[in-house]
Amino acid sequence: MVQPVLFSEAVQFAVQTLPAPLAIALEVGPHPALKGPVSQTLKSLAASPLPYAGSLERGKGDVESMSAASGMVYWRESRLSHNFRVGGQPPHSLLGRQREDSPYEKTWRNFFHLEEMPWVKGHTFQGQVLFPGAGYVSLAVEASKAFVKNRPIKLLEVRDMNIPKALVMGEDKGVEVLFTIRSKTISTTVADGSVVEAEQILSCRFRD
Repeated sequence: MVQPVLFSEAVQFAVQTLPAPLAIALEVGPHPALKGPVSQTLKSLAASPLPYAGSLERGKGDVESMSAASGMVYWRESRLSHNFRVGGQPPHSLLGRQREDSPYEKTWRNFFHLEEMPWVKGHTFQGQVLFPGAGYVSLAVEASKAFVKNRPIKLLEVRDMNIPKALVMGEDKGVEVLFTIRSKTISTTVADGSVVEAEQILSCRFRD
């Protein structure tokens, strides 16, 4: 060797300067001996842990090691993809299926059909069936219960509710509804496609 190997500098360059974030690290060799140094370098950079695989591994068969590494590289999926594939929470009758899940925000997606919601048909204005304001409150209450999970709620207060545009329920087709709840206020948003239909802020108190 005529010059030292700048290993940590190379890892730092890959993490900090490449245009796209690294999804996985694959070490080609008889054993993933550099996994420890890579992990230490990432930790020193305060970077997120990086999935690491080796093409071969000491003590394991070549076919087994290569198959495991190839499978890990091929099947790298996002948290949203994993939640959708394994099912996650079952669909809620009003909120629908949960799309995103984080400690600070949850989003549900549902399709409202009049034949599945006969209780809405009586809420009409100028010949059009409109989703009632009480329905938005019900969405917020159900989402809040799902957001806090098993914590018993003592008081749930809805304030600053704003419905800038009525949600029209048609007889011939369903309406796609996205409902998002965010902490810590808790604020909620109901949208039909890209149009904001309603916004509100909730305050939640828990039992001791």
